[in-house]
Amino acid sequence: MSCTATASDKPTLLLVDDDPTFCRILSQALEKRDFEVYTATDLAGGLELAGDHNPEYAIIDLRIGH
Repeated sequence: MSCTATASDKPTLLLVDDDPTFCRILSQALEKRDFEVYTATDLAGGLELAGDHNPEYAIIDLRIGH
Protein backbone atom coordinates (compact mmCIF):
# COMPACT_ATOMS: atom_id res chain seq x y z
CA MET A 1 0.00 0.00 0.00
CA SER A 2 1.17 3.50 -0.73
CA CYS A 3 -0.24 6.91 -0.05
CA THR A 4 0.47 10.08 -1.97
CA ALA A 5 -1.08 13.24 -0.57
CA THR A 6 -0.87 16.27 1.62
CA ALA A 7 -3.59 18.32 3.28
CA SER A 8 -5.11 20.90 0.93
CA ASP A 9 -8.31 22.30 -0.52
CA LYS A 10 -8.07 20.07 -3.59
CA PRO A 11 -10.80 17.50 -4.30
CA THR A 12 -9.73 14.13 -2.90
CA LEU A 13 -9.84 10.80 -4.71
CA LEU A 14 -9.09 7.25 -3.59
CA LEU A 15 -7.65 4.95 -6.26
CA VAL A 16 -7.56 1.21 -5.51
CA ASP A 17 -6.03 -1.11 -8.11
CA ASP A 18 -3.61 -4.03 -7.89
CA ASP A 19 -1.63 -2.76 -10.91
CA PRO A 20 0.96 -0.31 -9.56
CA THR A 21 1.76 1.02 -13.04
CA PHE A 22 -1.90 1.88 -13.66
CA CYS A 23 -2.08 3.57 -10.24
CA ARG A 24 1.01 5.64 -10.95
CA ILE A 25 -0.11 6.77 -14.42
CA LEU A 26 -3.67 7.61 -13.39
CA SER A 27 -2.49 9.34 -10.20
CA GLN A 28 -0.14 11.55 -12.19
CA ALA A 29 -2.90 12.47 -14.66
CA LEU A 30 -5.36 13.29 -11.88
CA GLU A 31 -2.81 15.30 -9.91
CA LYS A 32 -2.20 17.43 -13.02
CA ARG A 33 -5.92 18.19 -12.89
CA ASP A 34 -5.53 19.37 -9.30
CA PHE A 35 -6.80 16.28 -7.43
CA GLU A 36 -5.30 15.03 -4.18
CA VAL A 37 -4.90 11.29 -4.91
CA TYR A 38 -4.55 8.48 -2.36
CA THR A 39 -3.56 5.11 -3.82
CA ALA A 40 -3.73 1.56 -2.53
CA THR A 41 -2.85 -1.70 -4.25
CA ASP A 42 -5.21 -3.88 -2.19
CA LEU A 43 -8.68 -3.60 -0.68
CA ALA A 44 -7.45 -3.57 2.92
CA GLY A 45 -5.21 -0.62 2.16
CA GLY A 46 -8.04 1.11 0.33
CA LEU A 47 -10.36 0.71 3.30
CA GLU A 48 -7.71 2.08 5.64
CA LEU A 49 -7.11 5.12 3.42
CA ALA A 50 -10.86 5.70 3.03
CA GLY A 51 -11.24 5.74 6.81
CA ASP A 52 -8.22 7.97 7.34
CA HIS A 53 -8.91 10.53 4.60
CA ASN A 54 -12.64 10.34 3.77
CA PRO A 55 -12.12 10.98 0.02
CA GLU A 56 -14.80 12.70 -2.04
CA TYR A 57 -14.36 10.32 -5.00
CA ALA A 58 -13.16 6.75 -5.50
CA ILE A 59 -12.00 4.64 -8.42
CA ILE A 60 -11.89 0.98 -7.40
CA ASP A 61 -10.90 -2.06 -9.46
CA LEU A 62 -13.92 -4.33 -9.03
CA ARG A 63 -11.90 -7.37 -10.10
CA ILE A 64 -8.91 -6.71 -7.86
CA GLY A 65 -6.89 -9.86 -7.32
CA HIS A 66 -8.40 -11.74 -10.28
